Amino acid sequence: MIWDIPAHHRRAAERDILFDTQGGKCKSCGQEVSLRNVIVDHITPRTSGGSESITNLQLLCEDCAGRKRDSEA
Repeated sequence: MIWDIPAHHRRAAERDILFDTQGGKCKSCGQEVSLRNVIVDHITPRTSGGSESITNLQLLCEDCAGRKRDSEA
């Protein structure tokens, strides 16, 4: 299970799971992304009480991540 993975490998494992779950596409715009240029994003920001759980994570392309970051500022 993912929680048996050492913490320093956990983020990469979560990214890989999200990549497969989302079909290699940005959750916001649907653009195809690669593991090299994808951003792991907290759906509810940690500063707003969001958790580190994989259920609070999504993959976004760089453009959508930038727009989300700007809108939350």
